[in-house]
Amino acid sequence: MLYQQSKQQSIALVKTLAANGTSWILSDDYIGMEEVINSQSLFPDLNFALFTDNDNKVLAHSNREYVGLFLDDTVSLRMLDDSVGTLILFENGQQIDIATGVYVNGEKIGWARVSLNRGHIVNNLEVINRNGYFYMLLAVVVGSLFAILLAKGLTKAIRVMTTAAHDVREGARDVSFDVDRIDELGTLSSDLNDTVKTLAENEAELKRYQQGLEKIVKERTIELEESNSELLRANEVISEHNIQIEASYIKLKDMQKKLVETEKMSALAYLVRGVAHEMNTPLGIAITGNSCVSDKVREIKAYLSGTNITKERLLEYLQDTEEASEFVSTNIERATLLVERFKELDAQQYIDSNDPINIREHVSAALANQNLDEMEPKLMVSLDIADDINVLGNAKQFEQLLYHLFENSTLHAFDGIEDRQISITAKQKQSKAK
Repeated sequence: MLYQQSKQQSIALVKTLAANGTSWILSDDYIGMEEVINSQSLFPDLNFALFTDNDNKVLAHSNREYVGLFLDDTVSLRMLDDSVGTLILFENGQQIDIATGVYVNGEKIGWARVSLNRGHIVNNLEVINRNGYFYMLLAVVVGSLFAILLAKGLTKAIRVMTTAAHDVREGARDVSFDVDRIDELGTLSSDLNDTVKTLAENEAELKRYQQGLEKIVKERTIELEESNSELLRANEVISEHNIQIEASYIKLKDMQKKLVETEKMSALAYLVRGVAHEMNTPLGIAITGNSCVSDKVREIKAYLSGTNITKERLLEYLQDTEEASEFVSTNIERATLLVERFKELDAQQYIDSNDPINIREHVSAALANQNLDEMEPKLMVSLDIADDINVLGNAKQFEQLLYHLFENSTLHAFDGIEDRQISITAKQKQSKAK
């Protein structure tokens, strides 16, 4: 019966020791563990008390010489069995050696072990009981004090991190969340430090991006200003073209009036009407193209006054304006050429004459002057005219006839035709050429 009571007291003692040492083992506080062990040294008949980790390394011992050593005797090696909670390592009439696991959240972090002498068990049983209650109360007090100290440490750490978080919210980035702890709060403070560092790097990258964007906007503004200058120059060119069109039109009217009023040119009235038709065609196209260019200029001005300006859209407007301007220039040149040719006409040129004309030479020269390759790149022209065919007539009239014939052919004869060919044939039969 007494030995059974001794056994129960030994179990209670070792569990009390384990409870008092849990927090110190968890925090690797060797001084705290030593203080707990020393608090048990006054227990009657105590041979020794100790704490070990799960590898049987002595963390604290009533005899400090054993601290740091590994227990490898047969009895101690039984503590390596993780499945056992409380283990009676040795028991006889003289002593009892008992160990129990130290647990945190169901996980064993070490062992608490005591060895008691049973030599005076009968005489000292009451003393043991009384001291046991006293030490249990002391353990409760020590545990309570530890809980208070732990709570104060947590409060201080939380206050430090709260202050740092407030500084970050106010814009500071050189703050520290360090709380000098190795528990969950210490891990959290390290993560928060990394987060603030990443935030500062992202803000710096964003600032660099904004600076680059400002540079791009500035460059685009310069490009738009240059494009606007080009547009203004194009508008000036268009205005000059308008003046040329009006001048050509006035010249045409004057020429028509002179031709009609001149009695010597009355025979060419039908030719004037045909030429007027030829002149009205390029001039009408030029006026239409000029109107298109003016519309494009107004569209570009309206576009430039807006906010959604893109380089691609502006280049598209400029491309359209350039094409229309070239179209106008081509037709102006064509009308001007016609006017210049009309200047060459006078009454003397159309007086009947019987000059010898070599048909092949005049046709070849007319084709060369006409530049049919530029007007119709796909056009094939073939000549079947002997070198010695000559006729009598007005060479100037013959050249004008060939010019209008070739021009009308290239303008009106090949609409919708892919295989474009002109064949010119002349044969001499007796005294006539056909």
